[in-house]
Amino acid sequence: MAFLDQHPGLGYPAAAGLGLLLGSFLNVVILRLPKRLEWQWKRDAREVLEEPDFYEPPPPGIVVEPSHCPHCKHKLAWYENIPLFSWIIQGGKCRHCKAPISIQYPLVEALTAVMVLACVWQFGFGWQGFGAIVLTCFLIALSGIDLRTQLLPDQLTLPLMWLGLIGSIDNLYMPAKPALLGALLGYLSLWSVWWLFKQLTGKEGMGHGDFKLLAALGAWCGMKGILPIILMSSVLGAIIGSIWLYSRGRDRATPIPFGPYLALAGWLFFMWGEPLLNQYLYVVGLTGGIASGKSEVTRRFEALGIVVADADLAARAVVAIGSPALSLIAERFGADMLLADGSLDRARLRAHIFADPAERTALEAITHPAIRRLMQQQCEQAASPYALAAIPLLTEVGGRQAYPWLDRVLLVDAPEAVQHARLMQRDGIDAALADQMIAAQASRAQRLALADDVVVNDGHPDDLQAQVERLHARYLALAAG
Repeated sequence: MAFLDQHPGLGYPAAAGLGLLLGSFLNVVILRLPKRLEWQWKRDAREVLEEPDFYEPPPPGIVVEPSHCPHCKHKLAWYENIPLFSWIIQGGKCRHCKAPISIQYPLVEALTAVMVLACVWQFGFGWQGFGAIVLTCFLIALSGIDLRTQLLPDQLTLPLMWLGLIGSIDNLYMPAKPALLGALLGYLSLWSVWWLFKQLTGKEGMGHGDFKLLAALGAWCGMKGILPIILMSSVLGAIIGSIWLYSRGRDRATPIPFGPYLALAGWLFFMWGEPLLNQYLYVVGLTGGIASGKSEVTRRFEALGIVVADADLAARAVVAIGSPALSLIAERFGADMLLADGSLDRARLRAHIFADPAERTALEAITHPAIRRLMQQQCEQAASPYALAAIPLLTEVGGRQAYPWLDRVLLVDAPEAVQHARLMQRDGIDAALADQMIAAQASRAQRLALADDVVVNDGHPDDLQAQVERLHARYLALAAG
């Protein structure tokens, strides 16, 4: 996976190909799972009603039976079953009986390929990207089944919910508490609407599968996603459903499957909802050169009640024992980069990457996206009026391009002579090494060009506190509106 992150020219075509293959499999699930369930339900009903049992051959299985033409039952050769391309080459018809093949097949395959590409574009080729692809496949299958049969099978909704909750244990997208609350709120919110509608009208306005699907989406998107998903799906359902009813000449009493709209709204929120919601949260990025006094300024903002997300702490958290990033590091650089207890051997890895710039780039491709996601998550969960993201190397890693969710950049600045003296005193090094360490970072001019605000930390505590308090008042005003 680390290899694909480092070679997107190979990774994205591979993701598109995987999407086509998954889409082909999802077509099988959409068409065969409802028939298998119906067959099982009939058997169960005969047993409960104590009716005479008779042999009814089961419909084709999802995995074992090979693909075949739905009309002439001809088993397809491999070259007749290439996702998307076989349908196009054959003109949408079976090569043997010439019967038309439903356009559902290429549509689902193409849609899955596009959505899988979006997943790896948004989350990368690590565990987060893999989880996003899993969610996408479940939602496509559920939508297709609901459109055809108005069923949302427990065999898909419940595993999807549990996968979301299990992922939260390792903080894959969010901590466990928001995921659990999201699942509970998702189920209860639609159940409450169903119950109230039934009390008022005596009718059931939606199926129970919708409750479970929203619970599953809550486990993946968290509690804050429930209301936007409900609103978005309701709007989509009203607009698209009305157009469908009008075009088919149906009346308003015709039942419309709600699952596809829930699935689409949930997928959109999962992919891009957090950034949209959190565009209203004001985040200030704090940066500065080595020995400029960033930690002191950060402490003063914390004393004023501001939540700080620290890149150095995040860098340690993302490679904790059992983390996805640590697994990728062991996969890419070898298991000997881990200590006996399974933790990262930082000294060994540091020596390895600084001896080879390409290896350092490979490590950054693994850790930097994870650090950015964790810091963004910490800022999103901040209870203070605004949040501070302490990123010492903000200029070096790409500035606002790397951290597009920053609203403002605060530079802690100090004259190079002051930096030089502090560094020698703090680390007990000579002047030559101090010069070398300062020169290895971005220049002071580059940092100043990136900054919106500057704190001059040249040594006077009272002056520093006054600057921090002035900026705090400014940020409170900016965050308020």
